[in-house]
Amino acid sequence: MKILFALFSTVCLLGCAQPAQAEFYRYQDAGGAWHFTDDPANIPENQLDSVKAYVDTPVGGDDAGQTGIAPTPTPQIDQAKIEQQEYQMLNQEKAALDAEYDQLQRRTESVEKEGQGIGQDKDAIDAYNAKVTELNRQIEAFDIKRTEFKKKVEAFNARRKED
Repeated sequence: MKILFALFSTVCLLGCAQPAQAEFYRYQDAGGAWHFTDDPANIPENQLDSVKAYVDTPVGGDDAGQTGIAPTPTPQIDQAKIEQQEYQMLNQEKAALDAEYDQLQRRTESVEKEGQGIGQDKDAIDAYNAKVTELNRQIEAFDIKRTEFKKKVEAFNARRKED
């Protein structure tokens, strides 16, 4: 009787089993290399339009021993999760830019104070001019970063308005 019960239970469990499915995504980077991932959050933002989603499902009808890769027409990407991650990255970048701006402000004030007491010493004037030149280079580099950040924010906001 126990053998019959065990056999009956096994048959019932096998009859109720569903085939496993796995979804993954494929995209090609700018260098032409193909990338595969099962986490849509790992797909770069600039690749989202060209991503293809695949589902590994049984193929061949009743032949449960065969599996194949069947492309799905539309990737199931959690846009809200991707948007939240991008928002967090933009906030981190803004915090870093704010800290760099504060540092440049302090450095500017320090160089200005130093310039007030230089006098007529040519070596001191040359050293001061070198510091001013370096400070100006750092400010220009910061302005480029700030402009790039502003473009990212504008693009992010434009995408949000579309939704």
